[in-house]
Amino acid sequence: MAVAGLNLSAQTFSLLRAFTNNPDGAGCHASLVTDGTTFYGTTQNGGTASNGVIFRVNGDGSGYAILKSFSPTVFNANSDGAMPAADLVLSGGVLYGTAQYGGSSGFGTVFKLNTNGTGFTVLNSFTDGGRPVAGLVLGGNTLYGTTLNGGLGYGSVFKVNTDGSGYSVLKSFSQLTGASTNTDGQSPETGLLLSGNTLYGVAYAGGNKNYGTVFKLNTGGSGFATLKSFTGGADGQSPLGRLILSGNTLYGTTQWGGTSGSTLGVIFRLNTDGTGYSVVHSFNGNGSEGSHPWAGFYLSGNTLYGTTSSGGGNGSGNGTVFQMQINGSGFTILKNFGNAPDGNFPYAGLVLANSTLYGTTLNGGSTGNGTIYQIILPIPPSITNTLTGATLFAGTSTNFTIGVSGATPFSYQWYSNSVPLATATNATLAFAPAATNHTGNYFVIVTNAYGAVTSSVVALTVVAQNPIITSQPADQTLAIGSTASFTVAATGVPPLGYRWYFNNGLYAGATNSSLVFGPSFTNQAGNYQVIITNLYGSATSRVAALSVLLQPNAYGIATASASSLTLNLASTPGSTNRVWASTNLALPIAQWQTIATNIAGTNGLFQVTDTNLASKPMKFYRVSTP
Repeated sequence: MAVAGLNLSAQTFSLLRAFTNNPDGAGCHASLVTDGTTFYGTTQNGGTASNGVIFRVNGDGSGYAILKSFSPTVFNANSDGAMPAADLVLSGGVLYGTAQYGGSSGFGTVFKLNTNGTGFTVLNSFTDGGRPVAGLVLGGNTLYGTTLNGGLGYGSVFKVNTDGSGYSVLKSFSQLTGASTNTDGQSPETGLLLSGNTLYGVAYAGGNKNYGTVFKLNTGGSGFATLKSFTGGADGQSPLGRLILSGNTLYGTTQWGGTSGSTLGVIFRLNTDGTGYSVVHSFNGNGSEGSHPWAGFYLSGNTLYGTTSSGGGNGSGNGTVFQMQINGSGFTILKNFGNAPDGNFPYAGLVLANSTLYGTTLNGGSTGNGTIYQIILPIPPSITNTLTGATLFAGTSTNFTIGVSGATPFSYQWYSNSVPLATATNATLAFAPAATNHTGNYFVIVTNAYGAVTSSVVALTVVAQNPIITSQPADQTLAIGSTASFTVAATGVPPLGYRWYFNNGLYAGATNSSLVFGPSFTNQAGNYQVIITNLYGSATSRVAALSVLLQPNAYGIATASASSLTLNLASTPGSTNRVWASTNLALPIAQWQTIATNIAGTNGLFQVTDTNLASKPMKFYRVSTP
């Protein structure tokens, strides 16, 4: 995100922590890493054994905790490492880093540690003179790094898997000739940049003039190429900061060299194929812009954020924080470090989170052991997404969510048809559920301390959803005395109400999606219908006809015992009916026994009792008109 044209004098510097040496560390030489909320870093001194610590801290300075304090050394050797001087790599809740001393041979270690402080593991203990002063870069499950003295003794590029396996040297830098030169470089003190399968880095010394190089090689170790040999003049000398990549262009710094009458360092750019080298900015001769940049940049949009380890416009010479566009324009000092309490000598680079820069200093602070600081950039809110309108049925849910960048905190105010919504003061405006009176045009105004921005206007249309019948009640033809059941199915905004009708009259108590009754008689034959309602309207079902047949029907058992049984029967009202019984269903009807001849009542109902059940395991019954 470019911030050119802003009132950069309005940025806010805050000291988050001053290190106290023991037990919380001292001398922070490394940039911080963050998951967006919590920041992690190392100090090369301090801690319980004065061999440095790994720490975490929240973005507001609270929650500082030591995750690891490195153990004492004997002749620079120990079990875990000592004096970590490099930034960490954070991946999936695991921190990966280097310690420049310690380990089994005293030449440094590669380690990992969970962000909660558990699981510290040494992945590699260097035995070749290593001294990894730089941080790592992660590609898949492989870590890549550099050593100052490893390989043939002049520095190396190495790789090791995240489980500690597969350590190998990808490149050993060559010895200088009698003219103190070589073709590849020497003493890489800086971490690598990984892009695709290519590693890019800088060597502090060596090359055609022994003023350092920019190089590249493949992750498998092949394809090493020197992209730039510094001459020590206007083009710079002794590159030290980690490279960054924008498109196909690399950006970096040198600690010395330049064109301003003094060798205070430069900012340079170079294409990844080695062409197009140019100095983007040369630090001025009086040091007011800062001098001797030690670290690389943080790139956001077209803006570079960086530090110088010394110099500055306040006369103290204790370093600066600056910003500049990648085309070299807009160089601006954001902070001139003085003496205590804000810190001095910012050797480390920066990290940007929520429009706030976070960094560290090597010294200064209330006890002289270095600091953690933040600079809130005066960036007004900027909307990062596009609101999309919606059309939906009442009773369903939707929301509008606005994305914003800029200096936090933000305030939100949503509007409906240009009227502010009293309770709509968050990034998300939710409709759960949506109602027809929510139909309208919506937008949000987002503000912070440096300005305001208004979103686009989007339309929300909420359509009333009347009940819709998806399954109609069906006609039924039943024998007299049977159970009748009508069922309807419907969709619509709940709750749904049901009212059943019989022959256009309200059926009392029938308020469910199913109407069940029985036994059914001839006076219940007719037309049945249901009306379904909700808040938005109603739907009326088709007419379902019930026909009740008059043939005799045995529809149930009234009472039963081991010796007797009483049947419930139905037939035409006032008709004479004969009841038959048999212990063998297969016998012809003429061989069945008549057990009763009854006349159905005026409602068509009658009962018959059979007392001849003793010692009969089963018995069958029929009813007929004579």
